[in-house]
Amino acid sequence: MSIIILPIYHSFISSFANIYDEIHKGYADGTRVLWDIRINDDGTVNERRVTQEEELEALFEAADLAARFIANSIKANMHLQAAIAKTYAQVDMQRAIHQNNRNKELELERMKQINEKLRLAEEFDVDAFYEQLMSGIRFIISNYNDVSKDKRF
Repeated sequence: MSIIILPIYHSFISSFANIYDEIHKGYADGTRVLWDIRINDDGTVNERRVTQEEELEALFEAADLAARFIANSIKANMHLQAAIAKTYAQVDMQRAIHQNNRNKELELERMKQINEKLRLAEEFDVDAFYEQLMSGIRFIISNYNDVSKDKRF
């Protein structure tokens, strides 16, 4: 996992762990109550208390969607950065040609850097990063009693 992506991973897992812990503690000590309120077409109201299991399931589903969105957003951002760099390089080359001030070594180096950014964007495995995020979530769930005592989360 790259240095750039590591803070995203840590923030995602920490946020999930904090919410997961808040839900568990709230139900355990009786301070957490969530209501599902539905208004019917005839104006009557149905309401019921949401169970801890339902709330945790909703949290897991939200984390799953967020993990997929984060992974796809990282890849899109990498492509965008490469495209912007390529555009700037093309503008600079056109300016240099117009001013008869070309530095072919510099242009070649920039194109290598741009190609490297494009290669990294293409190689970024959305599914693998998504799985890394979700494995962190599964770790929190399966080790909740130990993790809830760990102040890093």
